[in-house]
Amino acid sequence: PFISLYNVPDNSRPIIRNESPMKNKTILYQGVLNQGRGFETLIEAMKFLPGMKLHLVGEGDISTALRRQARDSPVSHNIIFKGMLFGKDLEKETISSWIGINVL
Repeated sequence: PFISLYNVPDNSRPIIRNESPMKNKTILYQGVLNQGRGFETLIEAMKFLPGMKLHLVGEGDISTALRRQARDSPVSHNIIFKGMLFGKDLEKETISSWIGINVL
């Protein structure tokens, strides 16, 4: 047996923001951190986005290398690895972000 999981917002309940995402200026990626998706370039580009933060939610085969690259970046304080988040924590992270990014 199987069920369908739809990748759409749940409009049956209101979204409550604690603060404006425009205030945060957070770029959010959520998913697997795999090779060939351009994460290295994304981390490098953060030095050209002053005042922005990059939140990476998830893990993958290059998580360790990406953490090392971010740690060595001049804007390391703006690159945050959130690890695996589930349910309400992922929803809160998504709602509080300014923009999401899809790297394929």
